[in-house]
Amino acid sequence: MENEFNPQDLFDINVYKSLKGKEAVSRRVDGLQPVIDIKGQPYFINVHFGLLEPANNFLIEPIRIGDIQMDQQTKKLSFYFDTSTKERVDIDEAITELPGNVVRVELPNLYYLDPIGMARRNEKDLLYYKNDGIPLRMYRVATIIPLQKTELLAEVNENRKRSGMEPLQPGGKGKQNTQKKRRMGL
Repeated sequence: MENEFNPQDLFDINVYKSLKGKEAVSRRVDGLQPVIDIKGQPYFINVHFGLLEPANNFLIEPIRIGDIQMDQQTKKLSFYFDTSTKERVDIDEAITELPGNVVRVELPNLYYLDPIGMARRNEKDLLYYKNDGIPLRMYRVATIIPLQKTELLAEVNENRKRSGMEPLQPGGKGKQNTQKKRRMGL
């Protein structure tokens, strides 16, 4: 049993963390996809299909990022993410509580996530964007922002005010979601 196949052996995060410079470019051109870590779960960045595909976890659905509008000021992509189900979620406009298991995830735009993949997608020379000053990073960690530190708190408080409820305090915790795998306001 010592030579038994383990699918987890196919993915070694340390390989991605160690790739730099020309070696990273060479491996990316050969087809190795960059990886982004969201709350401890690594995802392959697939800009061609606009997806973040879970690495080594086939029970998690890919996250669609191709339809997210880039913030024109920050040049970043952001979405709400349920940390228990590992899914991108939409927030109901009438929300009156901050869900305790949801955070906002911020990512660089697609050109920074994978400049070589974007060059392929746009039918440019593979180093087109890299040569334009956009660095290739084969491993990165997503920025995680608690909901209490987002504009969602103001929206929740506005909805609470309309409903005659007391406002939530900025440092307070959100309501824990007690329903099993409930999608937020889709």
